[in-house]
Amino acid sequence: MVDSARALIDDFNERQSIGLLRQALNPALGAPDASWARGVQLLGQTLLQTNQREEAVSWLRWALRLSPSLQADSVNFTPALVKAFEEAREFVATNRTEPRVLIRFEWSTSTTSGGFGDLRVARGEVNASIPVQLSANGEFLDEGRPRRLSPGSYRIAARIARQSDAELTTEVLPGVTTLVTVNFVTADSLVAVAPVTVTSGGLVIKRPSEPPVVTPKTPKRRSKLLPIIGGVVVGGVVAALAMPKSGGSTTGGIVIRLP
Repeated sequence: MVDSARALIDDFNERQSIGLLRQALNPALGAPDASWARGVQLLGQTLLQTNQREEAVSWLRWALRLSPSLQADSVNFTPALVKAFEEAREFVATNRTEPRVLIRFEWSTSTTSGGFGDLRVARGEVNASIPVQLSANGEFLDEGRPRRLSPGSYRIAARIARQSDAELTTEVLPGVTTLVTVNFVTADSLVAVAPVTVTSGGLVIKRPSEPPVVTPKTPKRRSKLLPIIGGVVVGGVVAALAMPKSGGSTTGGIVIRLP
C-alpha cells in the first residue's frame, strides 16, 4: 500500500495517495515496522505539501505515541517534514500520561482524502448511576456517544463524583474512531483495607501484608547464689579488717550467718 501510494505521488496524484496512506497506517494490518514508519512520514510530507498541516501534525503525534522510538528520515524526506516531526515529538513529550485511561483506534473502510474523525469517551468498570462529566477542549461530551471532529489533538477531561479529574491529550484522525475509556476508582470498587493500584487495564488489588510475629524474650533468671557469695566475700573482708595486727591479743571476733 505504501509503495502504491508512492507511485501515485510520482504521477502527481498526491491527494489520491493520501487515502491509501491513511489505510496503510492501521496498526491492525501489522507491526509498526520500517514500511509503516516510511508510510507515516510519506503521509505527513504529502499533507504538508497539499496545505493540510493540522492533519499532518496529528498523524505525526499519533505515530510517536504509538512508537516513541520512531526517528525522522532526513535523507529521503524534506526538511519541512523533519521539522514538523521534531515539533510533534516535543509536543508529545510535554503531555503527561494518564494510567487510568485506555485509548484505542478503530479504522473505517473509507479511503477518501477529506473528512473527519470520531471521538468517543466512556467510563470503565464503574457504577453507571454515578454521574460523570466529560469534555474535549472544554466542550461538553455525551458519555459513550461519538462526536464528529476535525483532525487534530484534543484535551480530554473526565470527572466523576467524589473523584479527582483524569486528563489526557489524544488525536482525532480522518476515517478513524478514537475510543477513550476512563477507569475511575470509586468506593464500590475497593476491598476493605486493601490498597489499590490502578492500571490502564483495570484494578489490581493488593492485600496488606501481615505484621511480623514477634516472640517475647524470656527474662534471664537471676541466680540465688550470687547474693550468698557476695555476702561471704564482704563478710570476709570485714573480718580481715577487724583482726588485730601481729603481736596483739585476740579479744573479739565476727560471726557470719548464711541464710
